[in-house]
Amino acid sequence: MESGSAIPESYKDLVEPLWLSDWSVTEYEELPKGPLQPGAEWLGKADPELDHFPVEDLTNPLTGRFVRWLDLPNSDNRAAQITEHFSATTSSRQEMFDGVSADQTVELEAAADHWLVQGDFPHGAEKSVLVSSVTTVGPETGAPEGFAGELQLNFHMEQVIEADPRPRDPLA
Repeated sequence: MESGSAIPESYKDLVEPLWLSDWSVTEYEELPKGPLQPGAEWLGKADPELDHFPVEDLTNPLTGRFVRWLDLPNSDNRAAQITEHFSATTSSRQEMFDGVSADQTVELEAAADHWLVQGDFPHGAEKSVLVSSVTTVGPETGAPEGFAGELQLNFHMEQVIEADPRPRDPLA
């Protein structure tokens, strides 16, 4: 790959690691301003970039908290442990086939812990998302006699990012 060439989508997160600077799912305008102390909390609107999930109108606020300072092993640095959490539920009736609709309820729960080091790479992060979807079809949704059922799907995703414990060579 040469300078200025297009980055293949499968490598984009590695080459442009936005999690280094865009770690929060709180909308930028709603992040707390100024210095924070452990115990500080905030509410904000979540901006989780869930374009591919059938979750609309996330009206429940995100809760964020500066948990504590963590002394890092073999280092003079400390990491600020920041946690964020939000959950939301949405229900709607959606047309599945011509004249047959289904009731769909989607529940989403997301949590993230970040260990941020001032002036350095983050020490690490742990993120999880749980999505539960229940789709019900039957006479109450316009289905013909004998056509009824429920489909439940659960998705659980986790991402763990850890700092490389090996010392960095600034000349490498």
